[in-house]
Amino acid sequence: MTLGADVRRRIEVALGLSVVQTAEVRGGDINHAHRLTLLDGTRAFVKTPRSACPGDLYAAEAAGLDALRDAADSAASVPGVLAVGDDFLVLEALRFGSPPPDFEERLGTALAETHRASRGAARRFGFPCTTYLGRLMQNNQPTEPPHSWPTFWRDRRLLPLLEDLPAYPRLQTLGRRLADRLDTLLDAPAEPPTLVHGDLWSGNAAFVSEANRPALFDPACGYTHREAEFGMTRLFGFGPRFEAAYHEAFPLADGWTRRVEVYRLHHLLSHAWHFGGGYAGQAEALLHQLLRP
Repeated sequence: MTLGADVRRRIEVALGLSVVQTAEVRGGDINHAHRLTLLDGTRAFVKTPRSACPGDLYAAEAAGLDALRDAADSAASVPGVLAVGDDFLVLEALRFGSPPPDFEERLGTALAETHRASRGAARRFGFPCTTYLGRLMQNNQPTEPPHSWPTFWRDRRLLPLLEDLPAYPRLQTLGRRLADRLDTLLDAPAEPPTLVHGDLWSGNAAFVSEANRPALFDPACGYTHREAEFGMTRLFGFGPRFEAAYHEAFPLADGWTRRVEVYRLHHLLSHAWHFGGGYAGQAEALLHQLLRP
């Protein structure tokens, strides 16, 4: 699909530069993607929606990228935001290369450094704006006192997602039972809020050869408990070498592998909402497992 003339004009106005060349590249389920060459020779990457999308979708992603870039600093490359509109997001074009054999270890260490740098940057769990996990809205308003982590996860993540799954009443019933047990299931040493990528799977990380470091992109950011990051990495992400490198750089508290199943459930429920199919069955099986005494 070619970049529409109207969108192209608005991008040029936002950038203050003419677009001299466009080329479609592989996007995803939500976005069309194009590589742009600007009049001054700058190369950029632009996302436009495949279908109607929330008006703040790209602004939310831009806010997440800015926060992630500040936290990652020299640990990982994060594309800079060049322009954002209701139906486009223009980013710095990173040049990806073949990942080295130790890519997973490097990524684990980079993520640990990013988490450590952002730890305590927010006083309460949440984020300054609504963000999106795919097309799924994430309410990031801090919860009312007590500002506990289980309370935030129940009221801002689990219960709203269950409400969005009326086609799966069994999931709703089991999920509400789980919500009543989160104080116990997520019992862990208290940690200050940490900026998480929020949707870190193998498709949202790459290697930048010029910088000789991993890159992170397409986030669904929030200041949450850093263990929540591993719900997605364990579903479609990275293996033991990644986790070992992270743990060596920034150890997680004992029992995290049990708690992370609650966060893996969240992504299974999100995939059931987005795609249906077998994800609902996987989520129900995990719910039964988590509800066992």
